Amino acid sequence: MNPRYLAYCKANNNIPKIQMKKDINEYPGGKMCGFILWISQKWEEFGKTQGWKHSHYNYIKTEAIYTSFDRFIGIEQKL
Repeated sequence: MNPRYLAYCKANNNIPKIQMKKDINEYPGGKMCGFILWISQKWEEFGKTQGWKHSHYNYIKTEAIYTSFDRFIGIEQKL
């Protein structure tokens, strides 16, 4: 399973199966909408910590940026 989706579930204090059921009820037209909104918000918050002046969509993301972002949302890196 996608580690960023797992971070979303953890942020909502749910396991993936329960989170998916919750999101299907809350967003009947798009069950992944909750995750998409959450991850976009997290990128914006992360961008502010990086001094980005515009939306995260305007920046090229390197592997180092993705690694930093993953740490920002609570994903532990595996060595």
